[in-house]
Amino acid sequence: MFAKYTTGNSPLPKWMFSPAALLVMRPVLGKEYVESSRTFLAPAIDFFVEEKKKGIDYLLYAAPLALYFHVSPYADPLDPVIAATYAMITAETLGLGSCMIGTVAYGFDIARS
Repeated sequence: MFAKYTTGNSPLPKWMFSPAALLVMRPVLGKEYVESSRTFLAPAIDFFVEEKKKGIDYLLYAAPLALYFHVSPYADPLDPVIAATYAMITAETLGLGSCMIGTVAYGFDIARS
């Protein structure tokens, strides 16, 4: 059963999304976070990992550069959004395309831990 919740060579700890782990984490993380992990994050991560194994990058679309905007727990939660917006405007003036993707942050948090 544990093999179902691992990703082989990937550092992603998929056991975090197993039904047992979500049940244990519910009092700490809250019902809404656990439910979104079960219904959105786990299936999305499964999809991204499976497609990456096939050589398809549906998360970053093989972008040559990815910028990550982080917020301090003591700052306004919109600060990184404002900074990212200015970075996107600047990229546009340089003739570069850009796209803001919110799910990347969760992947970085998982990979870092």
